[in-house]
Amino acid sequence: MKKLLIALAAVVMSLSASAQSWWVDGQLSANQNKHGDFKNISVSVLPEVGYNVGRWDIAAQFGLAYAHQKDGDGASIHGASLKFNPFVRYTFVNIGKIGFYVDLAGQFQTGKFFDEDVSGEEIINGTLWGIGLKPGVKYAINDHVVFSAALGFLGYKRCHDYEFAGMSFNTGNMSLGVTYVF
Repeated sequence: MKKLLIALAAVVMSLSASAQSWWVDGQLSANQNKHGDFKNISVSVLPEVGYNVGRWDIAAQFGLAYAHQKDGDGASIHGASLKFNPFVRYTFVNIGKIGFYVDLAGQFQTGKFFDEDVSGEEIINGTLWGIGLKPGVKYAINDHVVFSAALGFLGYKRCHDYEFAGMSFNTGNMSLGVTYVF
C-alpha cells in the first residue's frame, strides 16, 4: 500500500510539473451537396472545451446540428439533433510552431427527423455513434491562439441500418478551427 501511494504521488507531481492549460475552440459548419436530383444541406454549431497536459489533450464538443435531404421524387428528410463528441488528442511531433496530432474521437448524436414522401410524414428517432482516429496539423500564432486543421477518419460509425467501417478522406470529415488557450 505504501509503494502504491508513493507511485501515485510521483505521477501527480510529474503531471503538475508539465505545462497545463485550459482551452476553448468551436466549429461552425454549413454544407451543401448536390448529386443529380439529390440535395443535402446541413448546419452545425459545436463549441469545444479541452485541457492540455504536455503532448496530451482531453476535450469534448457539444452542440446542435440540422440537416435537410431531398431527392428528385419529392421525398425529403429533415430534422435536428444533439451531438456529443469526446476525444483525446496526442501531438506526436512539434517542429517550431507547427504540431502534428491524431485524435481518438468518440461520436454520439441523437435527434428527431421527419421523413416526408408522397404517402405522408413519418417521425424517425435516430441515434448515431462511432469511434475513430482523425489526423491533423496545428500552427501556434502565439501563446494563446492556435489554428488547426484535420482531414480524414479511420474508424467505425453506426446509425440504425447505416454502418461504416474503414477510412474516409472527404470534406465531410474536414474541420478547421481557431483555439484560444488560457
